[in-house]
Amino acid sequence: MANNVKDGPQYPLDNVDETQGAILASTALVVGPAATAGGTGTLNAIGRAWEAGKVLNAGEIGLSRGGNISAQQVTRAGMPAGLTSAEMDALRNLGSLSNSAAGVLRETVSNSYFERNGFSTLDGKCGTNCFDGVYVKGDQVIVNEVKPLSANGSIKLSGGNDATGLKTQMSDDWIRSRASELIKSGNPAKVQTGTLILQASKAGKLTTVVSGVNSNGMVIVKVKP
Repeated sequence: MANNVKDGPQYPLDNVDETQGAILASTALVVGPAATAGGTGTLNAIGRAWEAGKVLNAGEIGLSRGGNISAQQVTRAGMPAGLTSAEMDALRNLGSLSNSAAGVLRETVSNSYFERNGFSTLDGKCGTNCFDGVYVKGDQVIVNEVKPLSANGSIKLSGGNDATGLKTQMSDDWIRSRASELIKSGNPAKVQTGTLILQASKAGKLTTVVSGVNSNGMVIVKVKP
């Protein structure tokens, strides 16, 4: 991934999908009504509803076993997140950070976006193999994975791993296995999160999204159940 991410060493775009993806990846993402800081009352409520709708109603994409989300899929189904000026300013520092620090920043900005738009945060952490973000909005439980948005506009999730038995990241099997790990932790907050995820999955109330983030902003795609 290091040679693909925005602000890293570049390589030629060799097909239409990559060119379309690069246009999205290099363009400052559009901000919806009142999505930025400032504004009051009804305008803020409209802005939050607009952004929440992007998450819950984004176009759906299918996952390959290798976890690849193509530039074409991102261009077709991705919804640009309306970030605040402070969030955008923070992302402009991505190129100067280590990989671990950049990962923390991407997750921080993504979480800020969800919380700011009325999504209630749950504890979905269990080391490196659980969830970057778990939220509740209305009757929906939302699982969010945060990844770099590459220079060509694609996103790479972890593929299935025969050695560990883990399925493709963000697939139904992977989500259920990670929810079970949360329950096994015995931590009350994590047990609650894992239980809610499994209940929502069974009831058809689980929304699974991937947030691709680079120095120009964030785009959200929804994964088919």
